[in-house]
Order: sequence, then structure tokens, then C-alpha cells
Amino acid sequence: MNENYKIKVAENFMNFMYTLTERVQKRYSQTCAEITESEKLGVPKNLGLLEKKTHQIETLVFLNKSLNKLNKCILGY
Repeated sequence: MNENYKIKVAENFMNFMYTLTERVQKRYSQTCAEITESEKLGVPKNLGLLEKKTHQIETLVFLNKSLNKLNKCILGY
């Protein structure tokens, strides 16, 4: 395969990963805001929201590690 082609494919995949990360970060922010709002209202902690927040954190960690590995592959180290 041509090196330029590999780089182009990697760049497109990175753009996809950045978009996905941005979407998960927005959802995470919304979930945190919901939790904060419910705490202000004195509502007991919602286990579903806490599980959702935990899952979003795990997803962000996975995406971050994947992007780091991809960057290393593209840069060649």
C-alpha cells in the first residue's frame, strides 16, 4: 500500500474518533448536569444516571487510549 494512502485513511479514522469523543464528552457533561441538578433538588441519587456516567467515563478512557495508539502508529514510534 502507498504510504500517502495509509496516512489519508488514518487521518479519516482519527477525525471519526475525535467526533465520537466529542459526542461522548457532550453526553457526559449533560449527565453530570442532570446529577448536579437532581442533587440540588434533594432527589436521591439515581443509580441509572451514575451507571451512565461510569460507562461514559470508561468510553472516554478507551477512546483516549485508542487515539494515543493511533497517533503513535502514524508518527512511527
